[in-house]
Amino acid sequence: GYTGVATYTLGTGATRSMQVTATANNKVWGGSNATTTGTLTVTSATASRIMGSFTATLQPSVINPNEAPITLSGAFDLGVP
Repeated sequence: GYTGVATYTLGTGATRSMQVTATANNKVWGGSNATTTGTLTVTSATASRIMGSFTATLQPSVINPNEAPITLSGAFDLGVP
């Protein structure tokens, strides 16, 4: 689970995964039924804001197995309600 500022390993399943969905053509990568590898790093966490970065490689799901994997990386800065 979440413990604050740390690096979290992403994996297959609902515990810590990432998913990309292309709604226009019903394609999915990652999520609970496809392999996800990567990390999510929380660099700052306060009562009102969480910031960090992520990198992940998502394999295609069982509904579009012939697609190539997707590699994502980026940063986030989110307000906490």
